[in-house]
Amino acid sequence: MITLSGTVEGIIYRNEENGYTVFVFSTDDGFETVTGAFPLLREGDFITVCGDYVEHDTYGTQFKAVSYEIAVPQTPEEIEAYLASGIIKGIGPKVARDIVDEFGASALRIIEKEPERLCRIRGIGKAKAQQIGESFGQLVGAQRTVMFLQKFGVTPNLALKIFSFYGEHTIETLQTNPYLMVEDIDGIGFLTADKIASGMGLAQDSQFRICAGVHHCLKEAGNEGHTFLPEEVLCQRAAVLLGTEVQRVRDSLLTLASKQQVVIREVKNDRAVYHPQFFYAEALIAGDLLLLQHSIETEPEKDIDHEIDSFEASKHIVLAQKQRCAVLQAINNGICIITGGPGTGKTTTLDCILNLFRRRGIEIALAAPTGRAAKRMADATGEDAKTIHRLLEYTKTENGFIFKRNKENPLECGVCIVDEASMIDIFLMHALLEGLKKGTRLILVGDADQLPSVGAGNVLADMIASGVFPVVALTEIFRQAAESTIVTNAHRIHKGEMPIVNRPGGDFFLDRKNSEPLIAQTVVDLCLRRLPDTYGIDPLRDIQVLTPIKKGVCGVFHLNKLLQEALNPKANGKKEYVSGENVFRCGDKVMQIRNNYERPWTMFEGKGVLLSGCGMFNGDCGVIDAIDQEARRITVQFEDGRICIYEFAEAEELVLAYALSVHKSQGCEFPFVVMPLPLGGMRIMTRNLFYTAVTRASKMVVLCGNERTVASMVQNTETQKRYSALDVRLKMGRTLL
Repeated sequence: MITLSGTVEGIIYRNEENGYTVFVFSTDDGFETVTGAFPLLREGDFITVCGDYVEHDTYGTQFKAVSYEIAVPQTPEEIEAYLASGIIKGIGPKVARDIVDEFGASALRIIEKEPERLCRIRGIGKAKAQQIGESFGQLVGAQRTVMFLQKFGVTPNLALKIFSFYGEHTIETLQTNPYLMVEDIDGIGFLTADKIASGMGLAQDSQFRICAGVHHCLKEAGNEGHTFLPEEVLCQRAAVLLGTEVQRVRDSLLTLASKQQVVIREVKNDRAVYHPQFFYAEALIAGDLLLLQHSIETEPEKDIDHEIDSFEASKHIVLAQKQRCAVLQAINNGICIITGGPGTGKTTTLDCILNLFRRRGIEIALAAPTGRAAKRMADATGEDAKTIHRLLEYTKTENGFIFKRNKENPLECGVCIVDEASMIDIFLMHALLEGLKKGTRLILVGDADQLPSVGAGNVLADMIASGVFPVVALTEIFRQAAESTIVTNAHRIHKGEMPIVNRPGGDFFLDRKNSEPLIAQTVVDLCLRRLPDTYGIDPLRDIQVLTPIKKGVCGVFHLNKLLQEALNPKANGKKEYVSGENVFRCGDKVMQIRNNYERPWTMFEGKGVLLSGCGMFNGDCGVIDAIDQEARRITVQFEDGRICIYEFAEAEELVLAYALSVHKSQGCEFPFVVMPLPLGGMRIMTRNLFYTAVTRASKMVVLCGNERTVASMVQNTETQKRYSALDVRLKMGRTLL
């Protein structure tokens, strides 16, 4: 690591959003071009930087800084130049000169500690003096925070984010309890806070540390789909994380519960430990669902059968008995759940339900958890369908992001129909219920046999298991759907039967391969040559590789590299961005991998109307449209038309999407699905995962592997246990508060 000291002579480039700066640096040995994150830097600053020299393909030798320190001006001349730079709001060159003439070398101390004395300067009144003092205090506080936290590996931008939350008391707050950041600051996890705490000498057995460790384990459990952990499971996990005894964690739980930092309840003959936000979300959902279920005050309608007959006549169809039952339950109940696999007539049933509600003049809202699922719903019904976030008008405010539709401002609809309901986690379900007024009917449609939500909870399955709400399971496969081997095989897999493969002219194939390198090679060949040449399709738009695993030869990461090199190889003139092991190129298929409610987007709609909004969500897919090396930005156009710009530093939110995990494909539909089947019969390769993957395809499924692996997945009925208690709360008819 090299250290340089000198003066900032000129700033060549500055990204105000992330602080990335390129500037000319004057040292005793000459001039250098320095790059790095310098959010507070100004021309004329005397600084010390630490880093190394690097070679840039375009700009040659540069000094890449990883940390820096700003020297405080000492002499009257230095202070005047510093104040005249415009760094402090309310001070220009003339006022700077007057302040230094009056206070000399003490000017900065006066501004920080005794700003009222600035009133001695002509043109500075009491209000302006206070403004100058506050501006300087903010600047000094921010600089001190950046300097303080960079010792612990915290980036300048993250340090400024921390300072904006805690203000002038940032350093004192962190020195007392750095683990507060885990709860308060988005982007600060337990491991980062623990590193800072260790650097400051905080004791390993600190109650602050144990509390943060427990919260970390509960949030990680939420990422695994759990709303709580049994006490023993939690204590074991936390003890390993903290490097302490299980009993030490167990003893701390009572203290944490007394301070309402965790919630402990008896659930299913076990002591369940909740993070408070998970507990209250689950409890409030139960209460809202029960209220909604009983808010329909009208008597069951008696003439619905005649209306269904009329609908059948108009469509020249005959509904199956269970389809008619689903329509009746939807009309006569506050909440109704309709489930069914592919080809069982969910769309037709929904069409009939919509027809009957329209006859009654009832306003209907259609929604789904993801943009892809909402588009599929709109295409199937011919009606406008929105994501749940868009339906609830997710909006940025001065105090953060909120759903504008809530208990105080509910949706005006009389019926809300949500498709792909198995994907809804507890927090999204809570937001949805908050936005529905009393008397609104809620109809949940989905496939109960698919994988559960990526987020915490098991909402649809728990609602079904509770027995509180009417549930209609559509099971009859209709003739047209039965002609598809995809549909037939999906139901065979669900019943534990081997799929039918390789029928001439069929749509479900097994390309038999007995080694994983050969399986991976075959996947690439199918996407690059065989399927496009045979069927005249676009490999990016029409083919999706779905794999059960993330790592290994047939995992997401390795397959994406192979597919990128085959479908979008490096070429002269094709711009790319390299970040560690990740390479992004113009034309790459990518996916957003985390919910970012603040991410801005634009899109053109209708007759060139420009729309804008915020929020990109886990699973959104698109193609890289442009890479701007100078501005250090990546532009992505998503499948629904939204255009989003990512700074290079934000590219961690994106991954290549030539291959996706089966979990990431939920709620999606692809014309052609290619699925590698790694050898070895891993526990995670389950029947419902196989079923979910197969049901993502609309035109063709191609498996790459062998019959033994297929048989192993069909027979593996294990599912990852999710700790949740929504079903218990619903059965009891109360929220356990």
